[in-house]
Amino acid sequence: MRPTDEQIAAIEARGKTIVSASAGSGKTFVMIEKLVNAVANGVDLDDILAVTFTKKAAAQMKEKLRSSIIKRIEGAGEEKPRLKAQLSKISSANISTIHSLCARLIRTYFYALDGVDSGFDIISSDDAVARDLKSRAADNLFERLYETDDKNFKLLLSCFMKKRNDASVKKLLWEAYDKLRSVARYESVLKNAADIYAEAGFKALSDGYFETLKNRIDPLICAVERFKEDFPATKKAAAYNALFEEMLCALKTYKTVGLFGAKPALTVSRKPVDAPEDKEAGASFKAFKDGINKKYAALCPDLESE
Repeated sequence: MRPTDEQIAAIEARGKTIVSASAGSGKTFVMIEKLVNAVANGVDLDDILAVTFTKKAAAQMKEKLRSSIIKRIEGAGEEKPRLKAQLSKISSANISTIHSLCARLIRTYFYALDGVDSGFDIISSDDAVARDLKSRAADNLFERLYETDDKNFKLLLSCFMKKRNDASVKKLLWEAYDKLRSVARYESVLKNAADIYAEAGFKALSDGYFETLKNRIDPLICAVERFKEDFPATKKAAAYNALFEEMLCALKTYKTVGLFGAKPALTVSRKPVDAPEDKEAGASFKAFKDGINKKYAALCPDLESE
């Protein structure tokens, strides 16, 4: 990979340097080349600290660093012995995740921390031990809430509990927890989320959702109006015009009833019996009406009441 001018500037820069770029644009490449460039210019790997977010990234960084130094060794002169010495240090180099760095510091200097045992383990969020601890924590929390007969907890259960089982509520709890762990200032996020369950917040949410719903009704109205214009004149034209008006009236009325208002029937009249020469037009109308009715029925199928 040939570096761009901006990447070269970042690689050769000294002092504080921020590299901001989108995913896949070569940030890791720049970091590797910056490390290689530092080692090639006399910096000892023992004096370098590189921190990444995942173990995979740290391993890839070490491997790429190893490959880059080997290439430099092949064309090196007097620097070859020093580069070989640096190559031997890669496996123990301070290139790791944030968790590994912190663990290493605590294990090394645990004696300076009150009550910290050096024999601790790092638990990944998705391993068996973590899942067991999370399950026990949730069970203990729910037991305390059941004992205190907390009214807010009872309201939460009434909204989200399924089949008289609180497992679904715990699942929602952990889903929220997993998302909040990566959110800055999550306390304010939680507070704003709680406001939704107040009357004003619920109304704002409902009104916003209904505005979205109305935007989905407009295309149906336009479709009916266009089909009505193109529909051929038949012997039962008056009956068909009445059906078109019923469909338009139902769609326009639904835009005014609110999110929890009763949805009007799309039509109340029956399709007329067509004359033999109008059978094709009648079949076309039925197929169109069935399609509109299916889309109309799909609007807000999951909302039963406020």
